[in-house]
Parts: sequence; structure tokens; C-alpha cells
Amino acid sequence: TFNLTADITMEHPWTPVPMFTGQINGNGHTIKNLEVAGEESKAFIVDNQGTIQQLGFAQAKSVVGGSYVQTTRVAVVTVTNDGTIDQVYTKQADVEGGWRTAPIAAENNGLITNSYTVDSKVVANWEAGGSVAWNSASGAIEDSYVIGANVTSAVSNGGIFTGYGYTGTLLKGDVIYSGKLSVPASGTSGRILARDNGTPTYVEN
Repeated sequence: TFNLTADITMEHPWTPVPMFTGQINGNGHTIKNLEVAGEESKAFIVDNQGTIQQLGFAQAKSVVGGSYVQTTRVAVVTVTNDGTIDQVYTKQADVEGGWRTAPIAAENNGLITNSYTVDSKVVANWEAGGSVAWNSASGAIEDSYVIGANVTSAVSNGGIFTGYGYTGTLLKGDVIYSGKLSVPASGTSGRILARDNGTPTYVEN
């Protein structure tokens, strides 16, 4: 278990943690100026299998340059969430360059709850979202919101909140306060969810 006792201001690029299975308790503190290093799939944590809670990220940057690569996923908090993210937020995040790209998680197989993003810039080739890019059938996002997202998908599946979901995906109590979305006319776009494969479950969004 990692417990933050004060805000942290980053001064050097961060090398992503490949896998995390424990607990991070931010205790309401913020990590400022996180810049994630690397030109492949990247975030603060690549694969979260544990719990991240009560933690903020301010002015974070996670950008991959060059041509899009199909296997590349980009986020601030975690590339893939297989665990729990609770009461986590990003403010003024710049997240760009992944096939799937979003501030909280590029891919969500677990639970994200009571979390939010404010004034995010999100640029992806395909799935993009102001919160999460792609959700599996086991992925759930509950009681979370997006404010001021600027989301761009170069091809398709761009959502102000999230980009893709399946039968079994749960979106419950989620809110968009404001946002901007840019997707080609031939692409699929949406507010809460851009594209569904089957019938995701929507509850009081």
C-alpha cells in the first residue's frame, strides 16, 4: 500500500509502472506536471490490477508522436484497468497518439467510479473518450463525469465520455457537463458512448 501524504510536483519524465497489484491511496493529494516517457503504450501505470483511489493528476502529459500504431494505447492514469479506480481525477490533461486514447484509462475491464476529468485534450486514431476510450464486457464506469473535454478521433468511435462498449458494459450515473467532439462524417461518434457492440447497460446517465 502506498499512501500519499502531500502533493507531488514532477520534475522529470516518468517511466510507466508495467503492472500494479497493490493499493495507492492519494488521500486527496495531487500529482502535478506528470509527463509520461516513451513512444509505446503508456500511462502512469500500464496495467492496473489493484486499487487507485483519492488521487488527482494536474497538467499531466502523455503523448506518443509519429504515425499511429494499432497496438498503442495512451492514457494518464492507466493504459488498462483490470482493477478499481475510485475518486481519481485529471485536470488539463494532454493525451495524444494512441490507437485508443483517454485520460483515465485507454481500456477498462474493471470498475471506475466517482472519478472525473476537466479540460482534457484527447487525440486518438480510433477509440477516444474524455474519460475512457474502450470498455470490455466486464468494464463499468459509475458516478463519474467529464467537463470541458476536447476529443478527436481521426477515424471513428470518438465519445465525449467514452468511445466503445459491449453487452455487459455498465454506464451508471455518468454525466457530461460540457465537451467538444471531432470525428469524420463517416465515423461513429456519441456523447456518453460513441459505439456499442451489442447492448451495453445504461442507468441514469
